[in-house]
Amino acid sequence: MKPQNPCVVLTGPSGSGKSSILRFLEKSMGAQVAPKYTTRPSRGTEEDERDFIFCNEDQFPKDGVMRFPSYGHLFGIELEQIGESLRRGELHAIIVGDYAAVRQMSALYGDQLLVILVFCSSTVLKERIFRDVKSHRVSRWVLVQEELSGIYDNLDCVTNVVNNSGSFEHSCERVYDIVSRFGRHT
Repeated sequence: MKPQNPCVVLTGPSGSGKSSILRFLEKSMGAQVAPKYTTRPSRGTEEDERDFIFCNEDQFPKDGVMRFPSYGHLFGIELEQIGESLRRGELHAIIVGDYAAVRQMSALYGDQLLVILVFCSSTVLKERIFRDVKSHRVSRWVLVQEELSGIYDNLDCVTNVVNNSGSFEHSCERVYDIVSRFGRHT
């Protein structure tokens, strides 16, 4: 029988490396990645255009989309795309920047959900955010610090933790091991 693959949810503060790990899962493990809806402005990058469907709040879908706020903008996940991946036994990966949304996804997908908190030391995080001036993350530094202060209270919805402070290759190996261990035969 076909191995059952999870929906991998990457969560953690802005700048911790979630998007890079998402790309790794997509390329090395064939993870399905569906774009998310958002009201935030585009950063004008190719990756941004691939990862998001940009719209205003009036255009935001009302049905079949799990909505959540993040850094002052609205985001939405198309649940049908995740469901399709899981029905086909395919690995699906998504970034979710809101712990309440992660809890809702846990209620929906149960043991098919694998939640990985991606973090790095605050020194490394600040360095990454302030180095990436084009992304406008610098203006969010205060919000990122607030998020960091609340992470401990949200660990109940996290199943694994990956420290992305050092070598990105090491972080990818860790994620690969976590996801590979999850696969099981039904």
